[in-house]
Amino acid sequence: MIVDKNTILKLTEPFEQMYEGITDKILLLLASYLGKDIDLSMEEWKRNKTNNLHNLMLQIKKIVLQLDIKGLTVITLNNTVDITLKDIEPSLKEASSKGLLFSIDGSYNESKALNELKETQTQAMLNTFNDINDSILNNSRNIFNKTINEIVDRFSILDKAVQDNLAGDARQKVIVDAIKKMINNRIPAFIDKASRQWSAEAYTNMYVRTNVHNLSLEAVDRRNADYGNDLFLVDSHAGARKKCYPYQNKIISNSNREGYTFDGNGRRIKIIPLSSTSYGEPDGLFGINCGHRKTPFIPNMSYRSKQDRQDKEENDRIYKESQEQRYLERAIRQSKLKEEAFKTLNDIEQYNRQKVITRQKQAQMREFIKRTGRTRRPARERIVN
Repeated sequence: MIVDKNTILKLTEPFEQMYEGITDKILLLLASYLGKDIDLSMEEWKRNKTNNLHNLMLQIKKIVLQLDIKGLTVITLNNTVDITLKDIEPSLKEASSKGLLFSIDGSYNESKALNELKETQTQAMLNTFNDINDSILNNSRNIFNKTINEIVDRFSILDKAVQDNLAGDARQKVIVDAIKKMINNRIPAFIDKASRQWSAEAYTNMYVRTNVHNLSLEAVDRRNADYGNDLFLVDSHAGARKKCYPYQNKIISNSNREGYTFDGNGRRIKIIPLSSTSYGEPDGLFGINCGHRKTPFIPNMSYRSKQDRQDKEENDRIYKESQEQRYLERAIRQSKLKEEAFKTLNDIEQYNRQKVITRQKQAQMREFIKRTGRTRRPARERIVN
């Protein structure tokens, strides 16, 4: 069966963790460069930062090149196909043995159509990750230069008496504020049509979720076609979108044929051509954020059945709680990242203030774990140094 949204979340998480980790490393590196030579004049400080840009970018590139994105991509796509087909393959083989579908030798791992699909998907994702990595490099440079200019501009508008009498303290505060802002904004990897900036980890999460879901759908179609079948059943659940609702618990033909088929009880059922559905529209069947799944419908063997509403509600509850836990984990990591940045600056006052904030966020996590009974994941609350 098509992977559900909780399974997609689990498959996506390693990618998000990977990009969170390198983003944390890069932000700490930027903070350490910005906090150096604070005793120099602002003009000398800026010149020093600019002269060190080349060395900084070499270190950032080294961090990005440490990613084993290809290995993770291959594993994830293989797992997606395995999870999708583990409950489907036995039914297809049974139908084949009864003469209802084509006879096939070997497992789905030997399917030429599926292997071509995975190879194509792997290459497409690797190309996108290369683009993401290039964006991280370019935007890290842009952020560094922009933050330098913001620090110089903010310091320049201070009263001259403040600059003369409190130069070190004033500059320290300006740098601390700039680093806080930089950490809060993260490193953008993508800007959408609405001009919204997506951080590397947020964009990666969205991109992988979409591709895992699409691969799962396509894997069903490819394996179904291996057996000479073009029919599938759309599952049913409460709260379906307007353009999806009419096709719940319906039999759809991938080859767009019309007519009738029969279920395992010999009952006649109408076949709906895929081209006549809302498939292909962003808010249509199997479109963006669509939670519907498909399973092969085998004539004279399969049955239509509605999904248990309690199963759907339980799945939604687990998904909501997992999203809340991930939000709290990110908040703790973000606070710890600021701690490390202030430690790099040797700003003990800011460091101690941030530790209090971190403890408050950890208390929120403890309350959440107590309320939901979920398992706490300390590794997801740590930053990568």
